Amino acid sequence: MPDPDALLPLVEEAAAALTGPAQAGALARLQAALPGVRRCLEECARAGGAGRGLRLASALGRFWWMGGHAPEGWRWLMAFLAMPGPDAGLRARGLTAAAEVAYARADYPAARDLNVRALALWVDRGDERETAAALNRLGMVAREQREYGPANEFHERARALYDRLDDEWGVAACLNNLGVVAMFAGELALAGRLHEQALALRRKVGDERGVASSLGNLANVARLSGDPRRAESGHREALAIRERLGDRWGVAGSKLNLGVVAGLRGEPAEAARLVGEAEALFREVEDALGLCECLDARAMLALARGQGAEASLLFEKAEATRAAIGAPLPPAFRAEWERLRGGAAESRPEGDRRLSADDDCH
Repeated sequence: MPDPDALLPLVEEAAAALTGPAQAGALARLQAALPGVRRCLEECARAGGAGRGLRLASALGRFWWMGGHAPEGWRWLMAFLAMPGPDAGLRARGLTAAAEVAYARADYPAARDLNVRALALWVDRGDERETAAALNRLGMVAREQREYGPANEFHERARALYDRLDDEWGVAACLNNLGVVAMFAGELALAGRLHEQALALRRKVGDERGVASSLGNLANVARLSGDPRRAESGHREALAIRERLGDRWGVAGSKLNLGVVAGLRGEPAEAARLVGEAEALFREVEDALGLCECLDARAMLALARGQGAEASLLFEKAEATRAAIGAPLPPAFRAEWERLRGGAAESRPEGDRRLSADDDCH
């Protein structure tokens, strides 16, 4: 078995680089080290080494979901957090990593609880950077649960702390999240400005994954603004970055978005292929929200084929799943769905329009 004391510094160094300009190489090193990491974690679990095990599993917090290993990371983190022994600082790191993984899996109640517990420990320790990160993550959870007022408050509080620390990576993350809130609420002009600001900062600090995220968000703003060609260009650029990084979670999102855009552009075969590939990836990483979004996409594709009844059934299934995880469809995307459904109804003969209207029971 690899020596945990020798492995830990190497893993922590590579994990720290996942937020800087050397992300691709760091992610590759962590993927290569994963077999040894697993053996160390197994030995720590057998021997009751909660401290070592939690330190190692926590260092990999971002890697677990970026590399497509969120289910495995969740199991390790929960196992070591349940053990006695780790001090408050190590427990705070473990809660932080677990909160990130819970968010990636769309387990929002767990993500909220873990972030609240981590925040209390970071505030008690006087760590402003980690406090800001916890506030920012709480804003992301509130956003997915459509609590836009609290989400903005969390992100603004985090941005103020990052500003004081002169942390441009953190400021960019907050601007991005404020932009997503604006986009979800249908404030597309504001969303575009915020995402452009985030993109400029992310390019400046060399945050490749962040650049891909901002490009994807700008592409979604373009899509909601009725410009699918610009949306496709942005999502393709984001996908190329994510594939180079090995960011499987991000790749799934880019493929899903490209599938939706292909459907909007009247390319059903390409759309179905991309949505199918995204769905398979989301299933592997156990992202419940991503799977809901695939159902939404399949509903839109059914509409494009003129299959109103099938589209409604798929949409209702997505709505039920969203209700179960506490993440309703954002207003901007609901408006897009209603526009598409209305357009599909208007393009059909009178009798078919009545059938589509009868399906409008949800």
